[in-house]
Formats: sequence, C-alpha cells, structure tokens
Amino acid sequence: AFGDGYNDLELMASATYSFAVRNAVKEIKDAANFITRSNEEDAVMKTIIQILSLQSNVYEKVNH
Repeated sequence: AFGDGYNDLELMASATYSFAVRNAVKEIKDAANFITRSNEEDAVMKTIIQILSLQSNVYEKVNH
C-alpha cells in the first residue's frame, strides 16, 4: 500500500508492505514499512517498477 495523508492510516496499518511517500504526513511515515520518493517524483510508479525489477532478477537467478 502507498500513502501520504491521514486518510491512509488504516490502509497502512492493514497492509503487509506499506510505503509512505517522502512528502507524507509524519503519522503516515511512522506507520509505513518503507519511505520512498515524493509523489512529485512519481514515487508509486517508480517504486513498483523497482520491486518488479528485483522480483524479475531473483526469478532469473533461481531458475537458471
């Protein structure tokens, strides 16, 4: 889950993996497992791409 505002607190608490954008409110940053780029830097898209890239690299290493 990704969040930046107070409306995301419940989502962050219930997610297995939670990401706060750098410009999130303090309570969201405190609740998140990870802090990523700001939403002005396309944080969600870039974080998802990085995660998928890591998953792809692990998959290739395990299956070769």
